[in-house]
Amino acid sequence: MLRTCHVAPTARPDSHPRKRGVLAAALLLAIAALCLLHPSPAPAQALLTEEEKAWLAANPDKLTLSFDRNFPPFEFLSPDGKFSGLTADILHLVEQRMGARLTAIPAADWPAQLRMLESGETPVVPVIVRTAERERYAQFTPPYSDVPTAIIGRRNEPGNRQLDDYVGRRVAVVKGYVSEAYVRERSRDGRIEVVTVPNVQAGLRDVSFGVVDAMVENLAVAAHYIDSEQLPNLKVVGMTDLAYPLGFAVSRKYPLLCSALLKAYSAIPPEEMERTRARWIRLDTGGLLSPDQRRLLRVAAVAAAVMVAWLALVTWVLRRRLREKVAALDHARRKADEQATRLSLVLGATNAGIWDYEPQTGSIYYSPEWYTMLGRQPDAPPHTYEGWASLTHPDDLARATAGLEAYMASGSRGDYESEFRMRHANGEWRWVLGKGQTVAWDDSGRPTRVIGLNMDIHNLKQHREAALESERRFRTIFENAPYSIVINRMSDGAYLDVNRAFLASQGVDREEARRGDPLRFSGASPEEATAFRRAVRNQGGLHNVATRILRGDGTYGHIIFSSVPVSFGGEEAILSITVDVTEMKAAEEALKTSEEKYRAIFSNAPIGIFRTRYDGSLLDANPALARMLGYAAREELLGLNENRALALHPHPAQRQRLLDMLRETPQGVRMECQLLRRDGSAFHAIINASLQSDADGNPAFLDGTIEDISIRKQAEEQLRQSEQKFFQLFHLSPDAIVVARLADDTVRDVNQAFIHMFGFTRDEVLATPASELAIVPPGATLRAPYGQARRDGAVRNHEFSARHKDGTPMNCLLSCALLPIDGEDHVVAVLRDITQIKKMQEVIIQTEKMVSLGGIAAGIAHEINNPLGIVLQAAQNMAQRTRPDFAKNVAVAQDMGLDMELLARYMRERKLDVFLADIQAAALRASAIIRHMLEFSRRSESKRKLCDLPGVLHRALSLAQSDYDLKKSYDFKKIDVSLRMDDELPPINCTETEIEQVAINLLRNAAQAMATADPPVEAPRIDIEVTALPGGVRIVIADNGPGMPPEILHRAFEPFFTTKAPGVGTGLGLSVSYFIVTKGHGGRMEVESSPGQGTRFIIELPVDPPADSTPEVSP
Repeated sequence: MLRTCHVAPTARPDSHPRKRGVLAAALLLAIAALCLLHPSPAPAQALLTEEEKAWLAANPDKLTLSFDRNFPPFEFLSPDGKFSGLTADILHLVEQRMGARLTAIPAADWPAQLRMLESGETPVVPVIVRTAERERYAQFTPPYSDVPTAIIGRRNEPGNRQLDDYVGRRVAVVKGYVSEAYVRERSRDGRIEVVTVPNVQAGLRDVSFGVVDAMVENLAVAAHYIDSEQLPNLKVVGMTDLAYPLGFAVSRKYPLLCSALLKAYSAIPPEEMERTRARWIRLDTGGLLSPDQRRLLRVAAVAAAVMVAWLALVTWVLRRRLREKVAALDHARRKADEQATRLSLVLGATNAGIWDYEPQTGSIYYSPEWYTMLGRQPDAPPHTYEGWASLTHPDDLARATAGLEAYMASGSRGDYESEFRMRHANGEWRWVLGKGQTVAWDDSGRPTRVIGLNMDIHNLKQHREAALESERRFRTIFENAPYSIVINRMSDGAYLDVNRAFLASQGVDREEARRGDPLRFSGASPEEATAFRRAVRNQGGLHNVATRILRGDGTYGHIIFSSVPVSFGGEEAILSITVDVTEMKAAEEALKTSEEKYRAIFSNAPIGIFRTRYDGSLLDANPALARMLGYAAREELLGLNENRALALHPHPAQRQRLLDMLRETPQGVRMECQLLRRDGSAFHAIINASLQSDADGNPAFLDGTIEDISIRKQAEEQLRQSEQKFFQLFHLSPDAIVVARLADDTVRDVNQAFIHMFGFTRDEVLATPASELAIVPPGATLRAPYGQARRDGAVRNHEFSARHKDGTPMNCLLSCALLPIDGEDHVVAVLRDITQIKKMQEVIIQTEKMVSLGGIAAGIAHEINNPLGIVLQAAQNMAQRTRPDFAKNVAVAQDMGLDMELLARYMRERKLDVFLADIQAAALRASAIIRHMLEFSRRSESKRKLCDLPGVLHRALSLAQSDYDLKKSYDFKKIDVSLRMDDELPPINCTETEIEQVAINLLRNAAQAMATADPPVEAPRIDIEVTALPGGVRIVIADNGPGMPPEILHRAFEPFFTTKAPGVGTGLGLSVSYFIVTKGHGGRMEVESSPGQGTRFIIELPVDPPADSTPEVSP
């Protein structure tokens, strides 16, 4: 617990000290009397209903509680097997007020607790956070504790860390805890690798040993386990905004138990709950007065006021001042307690303690955590320098003391730091890091107070020493290996370090090798050296590469080398191990010609060969075995007095297992295991051994070989990772992939994209010949691409027609290649559905044709306008010049002797005047049609503006009536078209040609539907209605045609969907119209239809469409 300091307020000078003393004495006497007369009350019983009491009495077997045996300080199983912790004490208070006892049952793990709560098997869980999911099956009490959640990391981590700092790193959470969901929600789309652990201890150990980078957990629990598990290299590196509001949960399957327990929980006084909580989570809420004392003080004040009326005014003033001071001190106390609690948790989590040293007096204060760090009871050593010195290692005492004295002699500015050993209560000497800083000086500048921190760094020190020992062992192996080992810089190949074997083989010293040209020793060209370094970097290393080299004396030799990328001195480098296998090659050749050279083979074999007695003593071994085990020569191995064969095995049980197998099969066994080298390092090996018996039939000798398969194990792991990558690519590919045996066309595997594309189930596809799946139309085959694959080994982008299982046609693109699997040739085929791409290409081609046709139509319209203007002008002139009331006409007729009245009568009788009027009307109508066509074709001029909506609809109707394609199948004039508009329509800001296009599309569709209806529509009719809306306009275009069934209606606005014959429609009319209305003008477009009831399109356009709804201008 942290020390709590209370600062008393400064007293004001009092002019009447005697009166104040009398008053204080009177008050103290009154308080003491009331305290004596006011006994401690018994726990108040909760007001349970008779039904609740009866249920509790009748169901004792249901009164069970499940708890986590490893979640201190909240709940845990004590050494004597009892339910203990904060919740155990709170449960005792609940049981007192409920009048019933609950049986505590330890759960296997946290997920098991949740399952038992949800099923009602154990109806009560005492430590749980309320969530929306859990509220489905449980009710919750108010929280009894709200502890913050921290990020726990290793001591070398910087402080003030946040979850965002762990992107690309591993963060541990306990499976099923609220912290798991919290971290996963903030994992930046999976960029933080979330690692679940079974419990808090396992997660903290993983952080300590570097398995994960951090852990997110309840600060109180983490602090407890860091202390109990002795993990001094951990600390709190950051806080989160997640808190643990912990409370009780009761299964909803027992409503009467829920209500009874909630009542009993609510009956616990807050001050008693606070005292219970403070005992376990160190939230010391010490203050000047408790709530009971303040209540008694008020009662005493009232009594004193009644008894001494003349002191009433003074008592009121004193009480008012007291309340103000108590409130201020209570606020300061809560703040101090909060900071003290956090500091205590942090110190507990980091296994550290505080010391406060006064140099001039020699006294030292140690915090409780300081004693806990050393496993000692408070005040065990004296609070003096001598007390500290008595616990410090004699070898470190003088150095630590000299460092502190030098620090204070230098003016005590800056920080003091020293490492030394201190004796733990168990007798162990543990390394401690001491850091301090002077915070007060006297007038002469000498330090008067130094405050600091002692931190247990024993485990960290051991890890450092282990790392140094590992480096020493590596250097020993590196220098004494019998084969060449070199380290080259990755960038240019320069030698950074070489071992003695390399220097001996090349006849140079170390400095000459480092300064020399690296190509001189390798014999490779610059291009080959660059390619080699690139291969090592890209492939992660080259292993057991055998090659032929030209030696300096002109002869050829054989080597086997392995190279891996490493970091050396902060640079990218390559570590290469080269074994000269020229002699082994020669021995292999000699073995083919003569069995007499057994000893040469024995001496030069690449694997270890041995003979041992049955008791394990080594009789013979070849040099390969000696090198494998870390010896320079076989003689060194054979000259050892120790039983080397027994020392090979990490555990005696492993060799015993080998002997048991040999007794069952003495002619020979094969066992894969791990063996130990001379330096104690383990390696994977295969032992092939046989058992030889003596003349009496007793086991006598073991003959066999040992093969180092460490490299093969690495290759197997790389192969496993490669297969895992292929598996993920295969099943996650958006293209369909199928693997089929080449010999009989049997499908071996398909991915999910193939199932989705063709509609088959996996059971229908697997073990079925691909030709029987009918993925191509009848009469079509894939023999050509399969033949090319057999011939060339691969096919790229072969386009063919395919079909879905339900017969839907599609276009596919096929790429395939031959791949050997399990010794048989297989075809791996990748299929891509390009149906939509083909449709889009056709639409683009059709669009280009329509653009060209529009340009041609515009040109023709211009050409027609010229003669049409002449016809109109001539007709107008003829009508003008035959008028009998025109003076010029009368004058010319009189000169010719022509009676104009007779001419006019003749023209009326022969209806020439009607013909002229018809010519004029036809010419004007043709001119209007051409003008509308030109306006509609000028799409580049479609700009949004206030449009004349009635005019737009009239022009659309006029163009539809003159549509040649419609006239071929149905005369638009036979359709009764009605157009009704409101008198007051709001102005609409739109692109006229686009709205005109929408209206033409709808009119054309209605006319074509009625023209092709079976049976024919007797009285075809189209109704157009335009009405004003609040903030917009509604346009309804309805027909009495055949209508649409539901399966067509819901696809009406789908691109490329059409019910027309091929070549008649593209399926884009309604989708383009829908896009123009909704996306282009921010409006709505709907369709209503049913078979035989006609079709009704509703368009609603806003007065001022959104600024971002303006579409791109169509070409």
